[in-house]
Amino acid sequence: MLRDVVGDAGHPGPDRAARTLMVLRDGAMLSGCLDDHRDIGDTLRETAENLLNA
Repeated sequence: MLRDVVGDAGHPGPDRAARTLMVLRDGAMLSGCLDDHRDIGDTLRETAENLLNA
């Protein structure tokens, strides 16, 4: 599903981008559980936007 969204948005590498976004999400969830989670949403959003705009 995420691959389709990324592909429909015109990203040139939707498979890799979707996998990377899932890894980012998993890492954000783990970081939120282990560390200070107040900034994790902003960091995840910024990183995802950077990936999609690359």
